[in-house]
Amino acid sequence: MRLLTAYIVATALTTTTAKKKKRRRKVDARTEQQRLCDACMGLAEHARTVVNVAIKDVSGAVVDWPAVLDEGCPAPECSTLLKGVATAVAEELHMLVEDGDAIDARVLPDLLCAPASVTGACRDYDPPDATPRTKLVVALHNERTVDAKTQGRIEVHLVAPGDMDKDCAPSENVQNETKRLALQNVRTLQADEEQLFVLSIHALSPTLPTLRAKPLGAPCGAGADLNVDLLEDRWAVYYVRDPPPSKVKLPGGIFRPLVLGRIEDRDARDMLPNGHPFHGEL
Repeated sequence: MRLLTAYIVATALTTTTAKKKKRRRKVDARTEQQRLCDACMGLAEHARTVVNVAIKDVSGAVVDWPAVLDEGCPAPECSTLLKGVATAVAEELHMLVEDGDAIDARVLPDLLCAPASVTGACRDYDPPDATPRTKLVVALHNERTVDAKTQGRIEVHLVAPGDMDKDCAPSENVQNETKRLALQNVRTLQADEEQLFVLSIHALSPTLPTLRAKPLGAPCGAGADLNVDLLEDRWAVYYVRDPPPSKVKLPGGIFRPLVLGRIEDRDARDMLPNGHPFHGEL
């Protein structure tokens, strides 16, 4: 009887161990090509995050791109995926940071994983859903007269659609003038100065891009908004003028909004004078 009991226990233990071993086995049904493609897409998303963070980093820190590739690329696929092309990929990422444009979800998969890319890892390539960035040009001419307080200078803010219902756009809320005017979506114009603005946007949405112009240092509410018509009048040149004279005296600190409008006989593609300032993207 004892032998029979021992045999039953031993059989049960053997069966349990076999079951445990069977549960631990995981079969990866993907082909080698699918594994490489998945690894590449994961690397592309990791690299996109690092690139966009590096673009915003004003400290100028040097990114260790080989380390970034190692972090974003799982072994053992990494060595196969990046064999002979790791240096080229690192250089491409460095150039993206140097360009300074935040990149969307499509850029790096196209660059790294598509059939004609540096790795060619994804033979059946399905690009991520991302709206391409569009760059359009608009020109502003400051026609204000010189006054003792601001010397006719203005500050111009690119206002996001989500901030239109607020008294102040986030950039207007920055009290320190040096920091405010250094923001990417803020520009200043001297009296009788004209500037070209390159608007880098994700889509021509129903809400047109809005530029807000106001005297330099003026409080919130003193700005005049200009909805830039990028569809029908994409090469427009707009003027910024002082409001017409009024006999009504306003309390101190209150500004009458500036006047903005289209200069009918001008085109942003016209030849500009030598030394004309060209400013970067908003």
